[in-house]
Amino acid sequence: MRPRGLGETDGPDARGGAGAHVPAIGKSPRLSRVIAMQQLLTIFATVFLAELGDKTQLATLLFAAKEQHHPIWVFAAAASALVTSTAAAVALGAAAEQHLSAVPLKLIAGLGFVAIGLWTIWCHFTAS
Repeated sequence: MRPRGLGETDGPDARGGAGAHVPAIGKSPRLSRVIAMQQLLTIFATVFLAELGDKTQLATLLFAAKEQHHPIWVFAAAASALVTSTAAAVALGAAAEQHLSAVPLKLIAGLGFVAIGLWTIWCHFTAS
């Protein structure tokens, strides 16, 4: 059996009418795969660009630069930490979506970044 395309029919009407056809439900499998791949690449590119030059990447670079840390172990530890923190963020985001749909999440995230930046600057000037 070959996959149906857009606009093709699903077969006889469920009410039993001989020869009656109903439109196919949903999108074609090929179109669904293309949309899923576009979403995957968009998320990958966004996270990849956001992670470039952040504190996590710089810390990983410093660990890898030390001779006492083998690069494979630095990679394994950093990748595991990133996967774990991302899993926690996805789980929290999925749970929060149900309860915080009316709250401006972008505003909250922006304020969080500003707070972290101010805290980092404060620590820089108060460190002895």
